[in-house]
Amino acid sequence: MPRTDTAGAFAQQPTLRTERLVIRPLREDDRRDVRDIFSDPEVSSFLAGDGKPATWIDDMIDRRLAFDGPKGMGHWAFVEDDILVGVGHLRPSAELAGDVAEIGWYLGRDHQGRGLATEAAVAIRDHGLHTLRLPAVWALVHNGNQASHRLAGRLGFVEVGTGTHYGGPHKVYVALPRTPSR
Repeated sequence: MPRTDTAGAFAQQPTLRTERLVIRPLREDDRRDVRDIFSDPEVSSFLAGDGKPATWIDDMIDRRLAFDGPKGMGHWAFVEDDILVGVGHLRPSAELAGDVAEIGWYLGRDHQGRGLATEAAVAIRDHGLHTLRLPAVWALVHNGNQASHRLAGRLGFVEVGTGTHYGGPHKVYVALPRTPSR
């Protein structure tokens, strides 16, 4: 299980550590690296439709930095060897009813294909399910994002429906805490 650096399980937003990654709270000085990731059309192709304003990336970063949600949740930077390789979140869903916890992950194209998204998403999922003791963690994956569908399956998420979310067609997934077998 990933290590969590906190003063307690419910620290405002902990730094998580895996074998290769430091998964730390997103901060203002990450802006340029996050812009670079989301400026890549391959990475941003599954985000809300055409006609995004020119400022959409900075607007998104501003929203992530301003997050003031439940303790232990937030937006993280995935850092490998002092290089920001991706970002992710665990936060109350803006798309699903009931303030359920929603996970998301994005990895820069140059860093894909090495298991880093899996490593980061496992750490965030487990933080939600086991440290925060959430009853479930939900994921919304754009229908066309086959890599994220495969990742959700590897992470133990189960597809439970479909819908229009974030301006496009998505599959809805849920992960529940594992119970020890007898």
